[in-house]
Amino acid sequence: MTFIIAMQAEDSLIVSADNTTVAFSNRTAFRRNIASKKLLDWPGGVFTGTGEYGVVQRTLEHLIRGAALSSLPALLAHEKAYRRQEAGPNEQIDITRLILSAPTPEGPRLHIVTDDAIEQIGPGELLMFFPLDYDFFAASSEAIRDLNAALCPQSVFATPDEWIGFYAEKFAHIYALQSQNNELISRSFNIHFQTEEQSLMFFAENPA
Repeated sequence: MTFIIAMQAEDSLIVSADNTTVAFSNRTAFRRNIASKKLLDWPGGVFTGTGEYGVVQRTLEHLIRGAALSSLPALLAHEKAYRRQEAGPNEQIDITRLILSAPTPEGPRLHIVTDDAIEQIGPGELLMFFPLDYDFFAASSEAIRDLNAALCPQSVFATPDEWIGFYAEKFAHIYALQSQNNELISRSFNIHFQTEEQSLMFFAENPA
């Protein structure tokens, strides 16, 4: 299970992901582990994904070895097919897609990768990725609207620390609400802040 928030502003971006991994032994029993770092570093910024985590990691390895961004859809499709050979048909493999940041002439930009295409996200977009069949909006609709209304460039803040603190608090509130509603989503999360000049990642314990 993965709950990701991705926010693209004119001069910056923020990406967060919860820390829970779940291994199912049958339809009802599962093992929960709150120790996973789902945000991964690469030279262009941050890399993560939804769906089958092994597919996400293997596709990242291609990028680190020098694969072009434009090749990621084909590489993702290849890794999905390879993983199906290993594990058999699986819905988590089928729905896997990638979320990553990369530098552009306009500054760092989020990109969403599927088997068929790579989409660059424009400024002013707030994206959320969540487990299948889960109504994430019901758990934190007001907090999500508040975050969306507060989406603005890093440059409007007096200091980088003020920018980080402002959004870290809003993200923490949403993760706390989601965790109360779904035991497979952790209160704790990793969060990545990126501008043209800096790329920083933090772990937020987010205690009750």
